Amino acid sequence: MNNAIFRANDIRGVAQRDLTPNVTRKLGWALGQWLEQQGHHNPRIFIGIDARPHSPGIADEVVSGLLRYPCQITHGGLTTSPVSYFAGFAPGGAYDATIMITGSHNPPQHNGLKITHRGQGLERNQLQQLRQIATQDIAPTEQPMKGSLRHHSLNPTYLDYVQKKFSSLAGLKIGLDSANSTVGLLAPELFRRLGAKVFDLYSHVDGRFPNHHPDPTIPANLQDLQQLVQQEGLDAGFGFDGDGDRIGVVIPDPWGNEPKILWSDQLLLLFARDMARQQPQRLFTVVSEVKCSQLMYDQLDALPGVETIMWKAGHSFIKSRMRQSGALLGGEMSGHIFFADEYLGFDDALYAACRFSRMLQGGMNICQELADFSTIASTPEIRLEVTEEEKTIVVESLANQLQDPVQQHRHGIVEIIDIDGLRLRFTDGSWALIRASNTQPAVVMRVEAPTVELMNHYQEFLQNHMRQCLKTAGEMTR
Repeated sequence: MNNAIFRANDIRGVAQRDLTPNVTRKLGWALGQWLEQQGHHNPRIFIGIDARPHSPGIADEVVSGLLRYPCQITHGGLTTSPVSYFAGFAPGGAYDATIMITGSHNPPQHNGLKITHRGQGLERNQLQQLRQIATQDIAPTEQPMKGSLRHHSLNPTYLDYVQKKFSSLAGLKIGLDSANSTVGLLAPELFRRLGAKVFDLYSHVDGRFPNHHPDPTIPANLQDLQQLVQQEGLDAGFGFDGDGDRIGVVIPDPWGNEPKILWSDQLLLLFARDMARQQPQRLFTVVSEVKCSQLMYDQLDALPGVETIMWKAGHSFIKSRMRQSGALLGGEMSGHIFFADEYLGFDDALYAACRFSRMLQGGMNICQELADFSTIASTPEIRLEVTEEEKTIVVESLANQLQDPVQQHRHGIVEIIDIDGLRLRFTDGSWALIRASNTQPAVVMRVEAPTVELMNHYQEFLQNHMRQCLKTAGEMTR
């Protein structure tokens, strides 16, 4: 078993290489034993799958391993991660644990397991406990079956629940790009139920993702949606990832230019302002992460009664910090938005799309609200592919270099935030981030500056360091 499949937030690997039938069966068996160790006897477990061709087989093997323990498994079939999370809160009987088989936004050959326990995602230490159990020299197939299995979709229950959270969206013209993911089973129906006029793209479920990859954080994947918004005169367009927990938003340009893509830090600011206006006397906390704009943090801090917390990137880290702080709102640059004011606190792109639509219907002028973002220059999230070992070396090398006050002064660094990689703040008001990805063998960078020239300067600074570091690492291993 490849220990690298146990990530910070979930289990991920290449299907049929890392996630073989034997490995996934042992993962199910290990989860059964882990749940027993947590005091569960005959727990209720929900499992769902995304559209990838290898997801059904992985789910079957996970179930086979789980059934070696007394448990009641419900197989929900094709669904989304938010529906799986919802199962942990489901009206009429929450499930003790949920498992979503999904490769999310990762390449088509990848897959994984997103696991929750008592409504909360497993954290790094819990995943390591699973690893220790799964790597024992035991064959689950040699043990008798003790659990039960039924097939039952929670998609209708979920749609009913979310629909009741909103009044009519009649009058809005909404574009939906489901990217051939399982979101296509839910999004068009929900928006039609709410009265919006729906223009949908790629709602047919096809895990080969023939039209574009299901990652709405990449601008190229939103081009068809931008074209639809412009051609049909839509109020907004929403793009989704492979399992429905990441959102991309497109709005029309008021001057008739190409429709604008809104990044998640901008969305978080909009949602926080809306919450503050709806209940002006309410005090609340917003949790976000190191990749988000400093302008967002500054403007959130300027809202009366709003406190901000900058934290590690990763959906389980954000949800955990929200629980600890009692935060009502959270978000990441990767498109995960978490609502705990009127909702259940997990990342649900379809619910976020409905919340955004409600703001539009309430008359919010999005371009006016975000006018200050036009005064700064920023990169999107930049991902540079490296090996698992190299991504750690790059960040640690720069951290060691910048421990020297002389180096800090040389580069004009006034603050180093190291809760997740390195977020560097400079004397001219710019900031730059470099960190190791939690989900892929990649280094993540982001830069924000008062001018394009400064943005390019700091981006080049990070990239030069990375190239030099990788060159040195390569020479050391030869």
